[in-house]
Amino acid sequence: MRVATLALGLLVALTGFASGQAPDANRSPLPPSVTRFRNNHAESLIQFRAVRHLEATNTRFEKHGWMDVITELSPDSGFTFHVTPEGGSDYIRRKVLRLILEGEQEIVARVRRGDRR
Repeated sequence: MRVATLALGLLVALTGFASGQAPDANRSPLPPSVTRFRNNHAESLIQFRAVRHLEATNTRFEKHGWMDVITELSPDSGFTFHVTPEGGSDYIRRKVLRLILEGEQEIVARVRRGDRR
């Protein structure tokens, strides 16, 4: 997010210089919408429940898999998921879709442990 903020600020600054406008010492060089965006310190999400539909296709081997999943994040149990219906290639479901969900689980577990690498 810092990179996006810096890039946006640089773009705004360069746009102002390119148009020949001199910066006003009494005025912020950034538009009010950018300033509000930069000053918005949203709280971390601690709880949610979502129904998701995941699909993946491998065109080379003509394989397609899908699954509907209920994902939940809670302070007590962390990130959990429950696969409801699923279909298509077992390989795609096991090696792609479930690995994505397990990766999300691992990321949440690391953040909860304080390990942010």
